[in-house]
Amino acid sequence: MTLQRLDHLYAMLMPIDLLRVVDIGANPMNSIAPYRDLLDRGMCCLTGFEPQQDTLVTLNAQKGPNETYIAAAVGDGTSHCLHLYHGSGLVSLFKLRAKTVGHLRGLRRAARNTGTIDIKTQRLDDLPQLGRIDFLKIDIQGAELMVFENALRSLESVIAIQTEVNFYPLYDAAPSFGDIDVFLRQHGFVPHSYMHIEKRIIQSRFSGELTKEDATQMLDGDILYLRDLSGIADWHSDDIKRMALLADGVYDYADIVLRCIDVLQSRGLLQQDQIDTYLALRDTL
Repeated sequence: MTLQRLDHLYAMLMPIDLLRVVDIGANPMNSIAPYRDLLDRGMCCLTGFEPQQDTLVTLNAQKGPNETYIAAAVGDGTSHCLHLYHGSGLVSLFKLRAKTVGHLRGLRRAARNTGTIDIKTQRLDDLPQLGRIDFLKIDIQGAELMVFENALRSLESVIAIQTEVNFYPLYDAAPSFGDIDVFLRQHGFVPHSYMHIEKRIIQSRFSGELTKEDATQMLDGDILYLRDLSGIADWHSDDIKRMALLADGVYDYADIVLRCIDVLQSRGLLQQDQIDTYLALRDTL
């Protein structure tokens, strides 16, 4: 994805307002948020939720004008025990499954328990100040389904969800990928792409004896769900514009952008010369 192309697409679409992004579990974990280019260029606004105070301090110190971070845990609106671990990326409302920590290599040190705290969660549907949500990114170590189940009203406006899912049971009683998949399909979303799949080596007495030993067990990963694009001809034009911006500025998915452009042009909202310039930029840069 090139910024010149993104700038042209944004000017061509002329969205009526900024794309609205909600990031639940905004801890960047030494990675760049996928919506960062849109945020840096003033094309979206972000509301991030992060209950870990040290991480929240860092996020607020580095935030831009369109970023708001809230010191809250999103869930079902009740109090839960937050389990803290040496690896901050494992902190969860669920307790790590001891059998998994012993079964897969590379988890023991990060899985060392450092305490628990009681934490009050908030339902997305109880936060009207959020307004419309277009893109929902969520990574909260097993509690994703809890959030979805308590966000039925909020999900009505969402066109894309990037969520973490568990393939192998990492936490006791945490919902699986299958549980999340069934729920999101029931509410109009379909899986589109895997962003990342984390694999681990199965532990044995001979682990480390081989020069090369491939990780084979899927543990968890991030997957992108989209509002079913087969019905895009019935979407509001503003939602189609938002989808085009997400597809280009976050994921660099040309086919989705071109489908959006196709529908918008059929409604008389785009000129051919604008489209030709976009196609040329995508073909040459």
